[in-house]
Amino acid sequence: MKLDLHIHSKYSFDSRSDVAGIIRAAKARGLDGAAITDHETMAGVGEALGVAKKEGFTLIPAEEILTEKGEIIGYMLSEEIHAKDPFEAVDLIHEQGGLSSIPHPFDALRSSAINDLELIEQLKNKIDFIEINGRCIPKYNRLAREFAEKNKITLVAGSDAHTLGEIGRFYTVAEGGLEDKKTNIVASESLVYPLWIRAKTKVMKVLGV
Repeated sequence: MKLDLHIHSKYSFDSRSDVAGIIRAAKARGLDGAAITDHETMAGVGEALGVAKKEGFTLIPAEEILTEKGEIIGYMLSEEIHAKDPFEAVDLIHEQGGLSSIPHPFDALRSSAINDLELIEQLKNKIDFIEINGRCIPKYNRLAREFAEKNKITLVAGSDAHTLGEIGRFYTVAEGGLEDKKTNIVASESLVYPLWIRAKTKVMKVLGV
């Protein structure tokens, strides 16, 4: 299955993408499924599951949780999680039978990223996935890949799309279900990171649109 495991919808403060549009765009780009990973909310999941069912598309309920140390993504969740401590966030994800990921690790350009190597080392035995991110410059994705391979942590990829045009730039090929933790990364590694994408999101935040 081809899965984009990091997409934001209009239920995130920095995106305007409606869930039906996300699913249509993902299908048009040849994806079999996606995770909507809105900031601190799962408000769009019910709507997304309904649309996905009609479209024959796999929708993974998820959330990007902001802790005091940076963000953690929970996949296959049944309810929202709010936690200030990253270790607590991971525990709460696992209590729901979900899977946990460190998104955009090592990204020093992003204030919400967990980029402290010591903290990532402490989390490595609790976390299920390390992410290759479509909005990170190659240096940080390379560090993520090297860390995951060294510590035998499954790599996943997501576009971190905040607009429909970004969907599917990076995706994961999962053998069976995501829970099997057997994945291959398909990403535009050679593509120069377009800084205007993050700049556009920042402008949207400032303008409140």
